[in-house]
Formats: sequence, structure tokens, C-alpha cells
Amino acid sequence: MYSSVFVLVLISIDRCVMVTFPVWSQNHRTIKKASGVLVLMWILSAALTLPSLLYRNITVHGTVTLCYADYRHRHKAVVLTRFIWGCLIPFVIIVSCTVILCMKLRRLTIKSTKPYKVMVALILSFFICWIPYHTFVFLELDIHKHNLNVVKTGLVVGSTSAAANSLINPFLYVFIGNEFKQTLKKSLMLRMEYAMAEDGRTVGTQGSKSMDMLA
Repeated sequence: MYSSVFVLVLISIDRCVMVTFPVWSQNHRTIKKASGVLVLMWILSAALTLPSLLYRNITVHGTVTLCYADYRHRHKAVVLTRFIWGCLIPFVIIVSCTVILCMKLRRLTIKSTKPYKVMVALILSFFICWIPYHTFVFLELDIHKHNLNVVKTGLVVGSTSAAANSLINPFLYVFIGNEFKQTLKKSLMLRMEYAMAEDGRTVGTQGSKSMDMLA
């Protein structure tokens, strides 16, 4: 659960950094650093998944063996942790990165509306796919106040839709790929031109000062 969501967050941050700081990104983004970030992501994902392992019980009823999570009084804390780390924080980061990217695309006067549509689709797919799961997980906290069959069915549907998000996103990223590459190239070229123009003005100013001193 956490690893797939965190990967989406990392992709969003990486894409945002590449467009916003193209020169810095080209000089500092390395495979070694990316691998280190991924390792940290897996460690955090494993740590957040530990409650599901620690509070797992097995009960045998005749020929039937049941494996279930027995959180007891910790159930609410586990659900809140899942929602905050698995939905709320990632959603805020993804939306923030998308807004920054859209602002950057406007400044670069990108005529195509395709990147905007795909980025909105990414946000909507994340929200639509994950909200049902977290909704029914919250309903499960007060299972006695709700229809048991509805909650069970909702959890199955929610888990399926959450898993489907990992299937949908690669296609969306493929659609946005070409426009993103063009945006990155344009952003990098503009930064290089700006840097060269600044150097030219600096040299010109220093030359004028030298001529004034000689005069």
C-alpha cells in the first residue's frame, strides 16, 4: 500500500524539481542518490506496515483457519496513521507539485493542453481510487453502527480500486511523457540563456568601469 503511493509522490517531486530547477537537477540527480531515496522509501513503507504484521492473529475453527488483524484499542490509531501517511500527505504533495508544474508550463507558454489534462487526471485517479478504501476503513471503526455486509463489500471494492491506481498511473505517465520532455528541454534552454545573458551583462558592466577608470 505505502510503497506504491510513495513512488507516486517521489515521481511527482522529481518531475517538479526537474522542471523548476533544470540546471541544478541535471548536475545533482544521480542514480546513486535516487537509489538511496528509494531505499529510504522502502524502509518507511516497511515501518508503517509493521502494525499489520504485529497484530495479526490466526484462529482455527475445525477445518477452517482464519487469519485476521486484531488491533483492539489500537485500531483507531492504525486507521488514522494509514490515512495520514497513505492518503492525506501524499495527496497534498502530489497536488502541490502539480500546481507548481502547471504554473511553470504557463510561464513557458506551452500551447498544448494535454499536460494539464493528464496531470488533473493523475490527481483525480489518485483521489477516486483511494478514497473508497479509506472511507470504508473508517466505517469499520464503528462496525456495529453500519451494515456488516455493506462494509465488507466496500472494503473489497475499495482495496480493488486502490490497487487499480497502480495500473492506471503508468498509462497516464506515458501520455504526458513527450510533453514533459519538451517542457524540460525548453526550461533548461531558457535557464542557460538567462545565465549567459547575466554573464554578458556582468562582463559589459566590468568593461565599462575599466574604461571609465582609464579615462
